[in-house]
Amino acid sequence: MLAPFKKSHLILIAFFLVFVGLLGMDSFLLGQGASSIEIRRKFREVIRLLEEGHEAEAGRKFDEVLSELSQHPDKELILELRDEAGYQWFLKAMTAKPRQGDSEEDKVAIKRLVLVAQKFLKLASIEEKRKKTNVKRVKDLLNKMATSRHEERYYWMEVIGSKVGQYVFLDEEIPAILGNSDDKRHIPIIILLTRLGEHAVLPLIELLDSNDSVVRRNAAAILGNIKDRRALPALIRLAQNDGDGGVKAAASKAVEKMMGKINLKDAKEYYLALAEKYYENDPYYTRNSYQESVIWKWEKGKLHHWEVPRILFNESLAEEALFDALDLDSDYDAAWTLLLNVYFAELNEVNSSLEVARNLADKGKLNEKGRVKLPILVNASRALRMVKVVTSLRGKVQLYRALKRAMDDKRVEVAVSCIEALRDLKVDGSLLPRKAVIRRPVTVSDGKVRKVKGGNNTTSPAFSSPPKSEGQPLVDALSYDDKRVRYAAAEALARLNPKEDFYGSEKVVEVLAQAVSEIAPRTVLIIANSPQVRNTFKDLLIKLNYEPFTAPTGKSGIFRALSVPTWDLIMISDYLPDLRAYEIINKLKNDYRTKHIPIFVLAKAKLRRRTEIQYQGRAEKVISMKATQVYLQSVLNDLFGTEEYKNDIKGRTVLVAKKAAEALASIPVRDTILQPQNAISALVKILPKQPPEVKLPIMKAMANLKDPQALPVLLATFDRNNNNPEEVRIGACFAIGEILKSMAEITQETYLALKGALQESSYKINLAAARAFGKVPLDPQRYRELFNLRSENDGPYLFRHIFKIRGRR
Repeated sequence: MLAPFKKSHLILIAFFLVFVGLLGMDSFLLGQGASSIEIRRKFREVIRLLEEGHEAEAGRKFDEVLSELSQHPDKELILELRDEAGYQWFLKAMTAKPRQGDSEEDKVAIKRLVLVAQKFLKLASIEEKRKKTNVKRVKDLLNKMATSRHEERYYWMEVIGSKVGQYVFLDEEIPAILGNSDDKRHIPIIILLTRLGEHAVLPLIELLDSNDSVVRRNAAAILGNIKDRRALPALIRLAQNDGDGGVKAAASKAVEKMMGKINLKDAKEYYLALAEKYYENDPYYTRNSYQESVIWKWEKGKLHHWEVPRILFNESLAEEALFDALDLDSDYDAAWTLLLNVYFAELNEVNSSLEVARNLADKGKLNEKGRVKLPILVNASRALRMVKVVTSLRGKVQLYRALKRAMDDKRVEVAVSCIEALRDLKVDGSLLPRKAVIRRPVTVSDGKVRKVKGGNNTTSPAFSSPPKSEGQPLVDALSYDDKRVRYAAAEALARLNPKEDFYGSEKVVEVLAQAVSEIAPRTVLIIANSPQVRNTFKDLLIKLNYEPFTAPTGKSGIFRALSVPTWDLIMISDYLPDLRAYEIINKLKNDYRTKHIPIFVLAKAKLRRRTEIQYQGRAEKVISMKATQVYLQSVLNDLFGTEEYKNDIKGRTVLVAKKAAEALASIPVRDTILQPQNAISALVKILPKQPPEVKLPIMKAMANLKDPQALPVLLATFDRNNNNPEEVRIGACFAIGEILKSMAEITQETYLALKGALQESSYKINLAAARAFGKVPLDPQRYRELFNLRSENDGPYLFRHIFKIRGRR
């Protein structure tokens, strides 16, 4: 009879020692060994060394840091260092490999770097996350706890706490047991839930909504003993509003245990404060030691639960807290405002995670866990389309307030979503801060007020200071620190085109001009021995709006590639004096800094097919050294037109410029206060530098403005010698025609350019030129000249005898 008792107590003693050790060890060791400042300095040195490619030295230095942290652990510092380095840095460290030519000592240090990085992450990891268990196992464990001897009961409580945690509430009898003091399990369950501590808090908060006052009272008492601040708003609500005196007393006592005796504010304010903590993803409030992210809810007399994606856990908790606040006051404006921001944050987080997952899947780099999560993200994204419905439903005033809050919180993505919602809602300008004109008397030099007929004073217009307005946040967004917000606000206001002048209206076109000038040319490294090959491809790439750099040898090319590993493409000649192309490719593909960069091999035209076979699987493309500009543009479009590149930072820059140009083009010049003509200089300057997808809306904006300043750059774009795609040339021709409408006569340069276009073989170009001519009157002699045009090289007439019988001369 004594053996079980001793065994169980030994287990309890072990638990106690571990518990005390965990509580005291960190604080004891904080003052020992190297200071946190010194450790931070050393760790930043490790980061720098690895980023610069000094893996061996990084490994040695990292070993020193780990040794110090292992002897004197400081969990908070370890987590801080982990987050400072970031996931990608640790990935580099754990995939570092010795290079050919490294000394044996360096090879050992690099291998050590991999092990040290793994050990550091293990040191930084939190306790193993509990996994959801089945109801049968929960019931079995609860039964063992309830039926065991007193001295063994605490052992089973520890088992339940370490293996089951919150999932003890899967047993639907828990609320009934809490409400029935005659049940023999009543006291053990109360003790168990108290011992579970934070793991029982979220389900217990929901039990405060039970119809059974005994359940509410006991749940409040347990939460008071746990003292978890997440329960405060619900306890304060009961203390202020519950209809049962016993429940109010238990809730008041629980609140007092946590906060002391203070004058409480309305419970809704505590719910809002809690929601803010969740929204900010405060680690104290959103901690979760389970593999699943579970939301608990008391509905229809039962405790329900559902799983949400981990990235939405904090927003889901915030959402619940805000609805609890709105249940207390449906007109609580601050709660409505934050709720909209929470919805937008959910939408952005899911869509950005889905985008990353899809990109990895397209590359074949999505791991097994990611493949399981991908359908969940797809379903979440589909469901969250309703965010646009519910945020629009709340109306423009709440959206303006949500925008102000997002900007104050520095939540750029949320602010952009608010602006886009206002744009799509097509709000009028009635809530924007209007420019009011004040009439002030004009005094003359003698100090007297000049009188005019009718007895009125002559006045001069002056603008008053901005009046307070609900729409002020949208105007403030035009001057926001982050350009994404500025660009979104300018685009929205251009689309909305308010009819009355407002403060900041002059900034709309100014910001759009900045956005349309955004350019991030893709960089290309050309490694070729022949100056002719280097210069030929350099010139071609410049014409196609790429930024080329060159290297004359294989070794110099490798050095340059590794020194600045931000290339979008590397072109390598198969004929180099020091290295073959495959040697360079092997070097670059085996280095973590350059292995992701696509490679084109340049081959002699007659050997291209053979070279393709040789480099199959090693290079993305083999192209002829005599490739034309049209062909090169085609293969580059195929490469950079994929989703992977459209979504990288340079692809997004193109999208920003495109949206800004489209917004400028949408402004009706004769019916606006936005002064789009102020953007013409920026449009003229940037047109040659932008890719075709941005050129098209820029030229549409030029056509809309009809400013002759744009004519020279449009003629250059239309010139077929500049090798622009046909659709771009047609867009340029349309804009030329629109500008001709505003001119008294056509210039000689324009006349010759359009005349030449009529002689080209492309019907679409012929038609575009003819339509441009049709928008300006010509003198009769020019009409006669055009109607007698022959095809190029003095060929047959183009417009006389359009239909000719076959064979007739």
